[in-house]
Amino acid sequence: MSQTFTFDDSLNKYLTSRSAFMQQLDGHCDKLVVGIAIIQNNTSSGPSRILYVQRSSTEHLYPDIYELPGGKVDEDDVSILHGAAREAVEETSLQVTHFLGEFQSLWYTIERVYDGKPIMQTSLQINLVAKIDGDPDVKLNPEEHQAYVWVAEEEVEPLPSTEEMKQVMKNAFAFVNALSDI
Repeated sequence: MSQTFTFDDSLNKYLTSRSAFMQQLDGHCDKLVVGIAIIQNNTSSGPSRILYVQRSSTEHLYPDIYELPGGKVDEDDVSILHGAAREAVEETSLQVTHFLGEFQSLWYTIERVYDGKPIMQTSLQINLVAKIDGDPDVKLNPEEHQAYVWVAEEEVEPLPSTEEMKQVMKNAFAFVNALSDI
């Protein structure tokens, strides 16, 4: 899939491959993922809104909770930004046209079972803010997500989510609200 997008100069460090970036982390991370705060086209009527997707009820980890679209950066992604653009399309069918910047990353650890033995897996989620052109026509991958909503900042709290993801959303809105022209 060919991806055409632009990005803010502050994101040049994410034009590297997954493996090159992981080497810089010196073994402190087992998995690299991206979260994409996709901004709804700004209208003069009301606050900024960000796409929030609800995980499928069949997901093993965190079923039915809301999160940003995103996922694992694959080894064959040209760069981390290309992986983020790919994940946006795979999960929402939305084509990112511009990455505006990044906000605070999220480190987290989960327990996985391999060969019957529990191991702890540390992940780094790089959080990016993105725009799309045109009217959003969200089409979810039903294996991963069951619903979506374009939320304003005050609408995040009542939705089922982890405390960590609610903080990610606060950070996303802080970034978006600081922008003068989106």
